[in-house]
Amino acid sequence: MFQFTAAISRGSSGGAVVNKWGEVIGIVSETRDDGQNLNFAIPVNTLKELILQVGPVTSFPNDASVPGLNKGLPLLLIFLMIGIPTFLVIWFLPMVKFEHWSVAVWVSVGFGLTKMILSGIVRSESFPLGVKSFLSAPPPENVAHALGCENCFLDLLAWIVRFPTYLVFIAVLLGITNVAVKKFELNGFFRTFFVALLIIIGEHALYIII
Repeated sequence: MFQFTAAISRGSSGGAVVNKWGEVIGIVSETRDDGQNLNFAIPVNTLKELILQVGPVTSFPNDASVPGLNKGLPLLLIFLMIGIPTFLVIWFLPMVKFEHWSVAVWVSVGFGLTKMILSGIVRSESFPLGVKSFLSAPPPENVAHALGCENCFLDLLAWIVRFPTYLVFIAVLLGITNVAVKKFELNGFFRTFFVALLIIIGEHALYIII
């Protein structure tokens, strides 16, 4: 580490220290409160070594969607990915009752529009990165390591929680549909979650195919 006297404050850690030519010479690391201008930085050569170890830096994925599998899909395709399985499940399952085929079509369109709008919101630059990371982060490659690592364990836990969270979301949509659409009938807690599960399985299958 090296000491510098440029003025910094709490929160400056991680910022660049530059010379008079604008060249990065270090990364702000810490400051001491028991003196004046006792500021320290990590030399840039150390940073270069770290970059060589981790490889090329990639930008944060901005196309998060549920379920996972970031492939930069157009919103219209996302609409079809949830709309088609929804229609097929509603059409073929006898436990789901509706008076006319148009009801199944409109319910599927509603699910597709909801997913498309939410995906568009998640992709926006103003959407919180923490939530975006929760929706798009892949599972840890080494589960055994993740169980013993505090940071990796949180990633593993987020990945495990993501599926039941999405399942509850689809089940809630079905429940709202059951109340809002008079010609659509799906009664029962377990039936609702079973239908939601089949819709998610169909959506995942389409994601894998594409």
